[in-house]
Amino acid sequence: MKNSLRNYPNKMCIQREEYVMKSGSCRCFCKIKKIILPALISAFIVIAAFPLLLTGCDFSRNSNTGTKTDNVTLIYYTIGHPDKDLKLVNDHLNILLMEKLGFKIDYRKIDWNDYHTTLSSLLMSGGDFDIAFAGSDEHGDFVGNAKKGYWLDLAPYLDNIGKDMYEAIHKDFWEGVTIDNHVFGVPTNKELAVPMHFIYNKELVDKYNIDITKYHDFASLEPLLALIAEKEPDYVPLALDMSRKNIFAPKSYEYVVSPAVPLMVNSYDETLQVVNIYETEHARELLSTLHNYFKKGYINADAPICYFSSLDFMEVKAFCSTASGGPYSANMWSSSWGYPVVSEQVSDPIIKTEDVQSSVMVVNAATRHPEECVKFLNLLNTDPETRNLINYGVKNIHYTLTPHDQVEVISDAYNAATYTQGNWFILKTLASEPQDKWEQFKKFNDSAVKSELFGFKPETSGYEKEISDITALMDTYGPALSTGSVDPEVYLPRLNEDLKKAGIEELKEELQRQINAWLQKKKM
Repeated sequence: MKNSLRNYPNKMCIQREEYVMKSGSCRCFCKIKKIILPALISAFIVIAAFPLLLTGCDFSRNSNTGTKTDNVTLIYYTIGHPDKDLKLVNDHLNILLMEKLGFKIDYRKIDWNDYHTTLSSLLMSGGDFDIAFAGSDEHGDFVGNAKKGYWLDLAPYLDNIGKDMYEAIHKDFWEGVTIDNHVFGVPTNKELAVPMHFIYNKELVDKYNIDITKYHDFASLEPLLALIAEKEPDYVPLALDMSRKNIFAPKSYEYVVSPAVPLMVNSYDETLQVVNIYETEHARELLSTLHNYFKKGYINADAPICYFSSLDFMEVKAFCSTASGGPYSANMWSSSWGYPVVSEQVSDPIIKTEDVQSSVMVVNAATRHPEECVKFLNLLNTDPETRNLINYGVKNIHYTLTPHDQVEVISDAYNAATYTQGNWFILKTLASEPQDKWEQFKKFNDSAVKSELFGFKPETSGYEKEISDITALMDTYGPALSTGSVDPEVYLPRLNEDLKKAGIEELKEELQRQINAWLQKKKM
């Protein structure tokens, strides 16, 4: 469901309470034109019933009943808006695949807001599919589902039919997707570090001659946001949503378990002392700054209850937002958002385990065609013709090539989320990008610094209840606090008290014990 309240049934969350109180002044940033409590309750009922709706979806595998390769059609799910020309691209893809591999792909997209719920329901119900995208715990939960045994171990295939992609993808990515000596997916070969950026509407930056290099934390943004609020009342000065972005990245904090558990370390701290980030002075100051912005109307009023994708940015007026990316990411954001943007990196290029696990193509452990799955993934990561087709669509229909062999997009009937689908370094560059883009990416990767925590994989068995309870609390408090919609002086003490009741101190002590042992082993 577009811009839904997510799957948090049976919780009268503080962000809903605060939002309803303020709904009269809502800018309707995420197309929520008028929200009242009955509508919220209805939305939650629909979400709770969503798995039942899946029975109406076609998850069949009609052509996979044969045993010969040319009778195989692998079902592949990824995240993204189901494009008008998805079938057309799928048809052209299958012409290539039959020629190169002798089998086909049934290429399916699930909308951003529905992806995690749909994939989870498929896995729990034994849904029949072969390949899927998995990333953060909100988008396929790569790590969580790997530990549950849902993904196929690809290690046995990487020295034979998957050898070419294994050699093509940076070794640090493979380390990120290796858990307990099992390789549970194929990582996207892209930028190794994905620092946080402030993203700005280029038209307004040019109009007011703004030097965006001067602003590197949320507190520094105030004069810009005040300017836009005064001069451009139709624009949202700072567009935020309820997604679990690491707003503490500019101070080099990273999560130990996942963004759902607020236990963090400083990436540069050689001793890796684990802290509950919400007990730090930095968090109190940052959340107070955001709350001040929210009270002044700089942040969209529906931020704590909406989740927006790139498509939403095509339909709203936003001056500033945040995202993570590497070199020239502004070009990608401009393309996907539908208007020119510029960006400024506001955190260091640190290689973190969570980042190299954020974009993975996984194979269903229950697939009947593991070798065909690996062959397809190997081709996607090594064959430019296949990779460019699935990224840009069909030549002369969705794009043309310039005299410099760069892509000029001519249709929006097909769009792919580039980070979800394989090796970037064999993609053609866009006409708006420098021709040496991939050389610059390689230099960026070479210059990135590994976090002191890189390679650490927490073992959380035995703490499932604590993590579940902590996650539920963060679902309740997190969106409201991180978007500034509630007063941290009131809600931060409540959150920390509830986190302690949920067992965060015990989990913190266990993680610190594991990290200390891991550090000691590294020294040997």
